[in-house]
Amino acid sequence: MRCPNCDKTIAMKDRFCRHCGQPVVVKERPPKPPEPGSVMFPIECSDFGPAEILAPFESQLGAAWGAHIYTGSSQDSNQVKSRPEGCPDWVESSDWFRWFRRGLVVWDHNARRIGAILAGDAIELLEKLQANDEWKTQGIAVVERHTNWLILDEPPPRKRPRKKKSTEPEPEPPPEEPKSKPTYYEQERLRLTGRAAEEFVAYLHANEAQLRKMADEEEKLEQKARWRIFEVMVQIHHEILLFFDLLILHSGLSISSRKPARAASRSTLSFQAPPRLSLGIRVGTPCCTILMDSR
Repeated sequence: MRCPNCDKTIAMKDRFCRHCGQPVVVKERPPKPPEPGSVMFPIECSDFGPAEILAPFESQLGAAWGAHIYTGSSQDSNQVKSRPEGCPDWVESSDWFRWFRRGLVVWDHNARRIGAILAGDAIELLEKLQANDEWKTQGIAVVERHTNWLILDEPPPRKRPRKKKSTEPEPEPPPEEPKSKPTYYEQERLRLTGRAAEEFVAYLHANEAQLRKMADEEEKLEQKARWRIFEVMVQIHHEILLFFDLLILHSGLSISSRKPARAASRSTLSFQAPPRLSLGIRVGTPCCTILMDSR
């Protein structure tokens, strides 16, 4: 670095210039904001630009529920240290992060429950509600899905100790059920019924365009991430091939062509390796034969 007073070169750790003796004041650089559109996993944690809370809603007809749309990237529980502005008083600190989960956030004052679903899940829910009217009697479930939260199978029950052998034949044990594979986290956070369900459907209709826009942004980022993974895999493949090429060159292997005595229609490639190893590849019809001779 250079001294801001005499413009001569000094070390980064110097606090006084060794040339002019003046104190060196290093200005701290402002933190660089993340680049918009950077991809992270899961996709909801990627950077989507400035975060906003859109379409805030509180029922005024006694249904006692509310909702809003959060456009930023989802935040973890360790990132939200205080109660968000506008968050109901009954929401516990372990659920504060749901106020800032990307997508649709819904809460029920009577049940004292809060849940958040991604924009794509909200669109799927709206299409399901449009397809049938079961929600009018069964209510509307707000189901959270987290692809980065894994639910493992329950441990199998302990086996009971065997009883002493008797003359009577023992009954055959029932066939074991196939073990289910690990599934991703999925939980019904709350269920809106009656007047609240009707208002919720109307809310989804009114904000369908915004939710579809957010779902399209997530889909584009996911495609970008998949393409990046493909590029990395191709690059690794080329690096592996290059490694083996260099390994063959540095090991002293040479390729020579000779005509075998018995079969004139075949050609043989032999690799002369350093000490005690000779490799040969005989190419012919209908197969290719690999020969290895140890010396």
